[in-house]
Amino acid sequence: MPEQSLNNGPSPMAFQKYRQYLDWYQIKFDEKWKERKWPAKRITQAPRWVTVDLRDGNQALINPMNHDKKLRMFKHLVKLGFKEIEVGFPAASETDFDFVRYIIDNKLIPEGVYIQVLCQCREALLRRTIEAVSGAKDVILHIYNSTSELQRRVVFEKSRDGIKGLAKEGASMVKKMADEKLVPLGCNVRYEYSPESFTGTELDFALEVCDEVTQILAPKPEEKVILNLPSTVEMSTPNVYADQIEWMCAHLKNRSKAIVSVHPHNDRGCGIACAELAILAGADRVEGCLFGNGERTGNVCLVTLAMNLFSQGIDPELDFSNIQESIDVAEYCNELKVPERYPWAGSLVYTAFSGSHQDAIKKGMAKVNREELWEVPYLPIDPLDIGRSYEAIVRVNSQSGKGGIAYLLEQEYGIALPKDAQIEFSSVIQNITDKTGVEITPLRIYEAFQDHYISKTAYKLIEFEVSNKLVALDELEKKGITGLPKNLQTELVTFCKPLQDRRECYQTFLDNYVDVKSPVELLEYEVSGKEKVTMSATVKIDGKRKQLSGTGNGPIDAYLHVLNELYSKNLKLRSYGQHDLQHSAEADALCYIEVSCGDGPAKFGVGIKANTTEASLIALTTAVNRAVIAKSTPDVLEPFESLCSVSATVQHQGTSKTILGSGTGPVAAFLSALKTYYEEAKDLKLLNYSQSARGVSKASQDAEAVCAIQCALSADSKKKRYGIGLDVNTNTASAKALLSCLSLLMAK
Repeated sequence: MPEQSLNNGPSPMAFQKYRQYLDWYQIKFDEKWKERKWPAKRITQAPRWVTVDLRDGNQALINPMNHDKKLRMFKHLVKLGFKEIEVGFPAASETDFDFVRYIIDNKLIPEGVYIQVLCQCREALLRRTIEAVSGAKDVILHIYNSTSELQRRVVFEKSRDGIKGLAKEGASMVKKMADEKLVPLGCNVRYEYSPESFTGTELDFALEVCDEVTQILAPKPEEKVILNLPSTVEMSTPNVYADQIEWMCAHLKNRSKAIVSVHPHNDRGCGIACAELAILAGADRVEGCLFGNGERTGNVCLVTLAMNLFSQGIDPELDFSNIQESIDVAEYCNELKVPERYPWAGSLVYTAFSGSHQDAIKKGMAKVNREELWEVPYLPIDPLDIGRSYEAIVRVNSQSGKGGIAYLLEQEYGIALPKDAQIEFSSVIQNITDKTGVEITPLRIYEAFQDHYISKTAYKLIEFEVSNKLVALDELEKKGITGLPKNLQTELVTFCKPLQDRRECYQTFLDNYVDVKSPVELLEYEVSGKEKVTMSATVKIDGKRKQLSGTGNGPIDAYLHVLNELYSKNLKLRSYGQHDLQHSAEADALCYIEVSCGDGPAKFGVGIKANTTEASLIALTTAVNRAVIAKSTPDVLEPFESLCSVSATVQHQGTSKTILGSGTGPVAAFLSALKTYYEEAKDLKLLNYSQSARGVSKASQDAEAVCAIQCALSADSKKKRYGIGLDVNTNTASAKALLSCLSLLMAK
């Protein structure tokens, strides 16, 4: 063989002591086995399962099971659905003998369940074995002797014929004893023969022994024998074992009389692969243990094999819907722990710590329908199908990302965060896990969430109230001013938003709607005529007095003609209204007029006087002034119907302050209040808003709202933060979220 270059450099290990299996073990194609067929096959049905926990598994324990443990294991195996259970080696152990007698005498073996007992091919041992199973209805008598080249040479120092003679003699004895002692009692007897260390036995010799034993144990045409071909010591790759099984199936003298069974051990860590490939190669039956217990590295794990089928949509014909019960029984009886990473059963196998895995699981779980096809990344089965919960699917340590943290918050505490908020909060958890170096529990994540967003914020909401009664209009009502047009009210609310003292709203109203005397100020006027009214007016425009006159249907129409001389007839009257001032001792009239200039927006002016004509002329003058000034800057007004006011008490740095605000909805109104009363929030910009109902939570039974708000300190600021608010009142939750956001933006 040509010398090969080394990929990794030479090793100091004494590998030269060992030889490659295929250097001495040959599997040749011939007329009966012309090619491998197993690679093109698929497993479509569960094999016949045989559990050997009470024999092979038990003999490998540091502390073999006592009677009570054996009984608990037996009952559990029956519950799982096993129909063939190897219950012991009664000729080799008094404990095993007594246990076999106990389950027979106490009628603990269900209908249809075969108990299997193992025995060497020696007369005294066989007689003791027959005695142990007497009275049982369904029995498998399992005999064996080692046939391997190594044991023939080193252990027994016998030839092929000598070893074959032991097998034939044992088969003859067990058949004769069963026919004499068991069959007359109505016992259904099956026979099993194992050429122990089959994988170390030349194929032609294993075939010769099996064919001759079959003739002895199943002489009648309808009779069958179980030929168990064990990988007693795993010696090569699984594909070689599959070739051996397929070769045997092709060469057996009468394949139809044989139930081909396999019993893989796990010396090379390939027991599962050996069993699955053996099934493809023609094996009908698999012997193994729960969770791979057994001599040395153990037998093939029947739990893993069954669950592998289950995950492919194939009925495993065993019930592991409560896999934790199987773990508990196995750990108690075997005094061996099922490792955390054990396939399908370990406590961590449905758990993701990796950030990208967690994110994919979170998205998959949000979309999957458990009643339909299961498709969730990184979760080949639904944990609920084996009695596990979703609680441990995601766990968080320093390797985790936003997806896992967000998943735990939502699953455990009902809090669903927007994606950008997940990213922000993940850095908080990352800092904790980097410092501690250990896993962080869902409770600690929730506590960190509370600290970051809720309990340790610099700005705290003490009281919060929302009203449809606008603050600015409330101040006007105190002065008897009511019934203003909606657009005027909306505009006035905008003017009043920056005011900390809402008592200034009345003066703001006067300054913007009544006392606007530029560019035109009405100094004097005289009205004459009845049907046609003539208006003579003295006005000041751009600081200069000017005499003007005009004619119209009434004083307002005449005055509009006067003013149109100044503005090239671009002024148009849009609306007019008048009523008495409410609660006024002087019985003043309130007049409001809406005017547009050219293509500019319509603007209101207001006049308040005892004389209705004077009130109208003042309103018209103001409206014209405002329309002229605003003609190049169209306004976008908030819908009046959505306007509301908030009143809140906020605590900051130990000081409580009552703040007022108005806006389109409670969030906008509270944001307006914060901008007005806190200098640091004057340019606060709301970027994103989301709200959801809190899901089922371990921390709260109330139907809380979860509000997430993202803000920046200004429109062009790169620093932006999410704040979170929780409250049974959605408006209060939003207010808390804004304060949470402001606190984080101001934090160093």
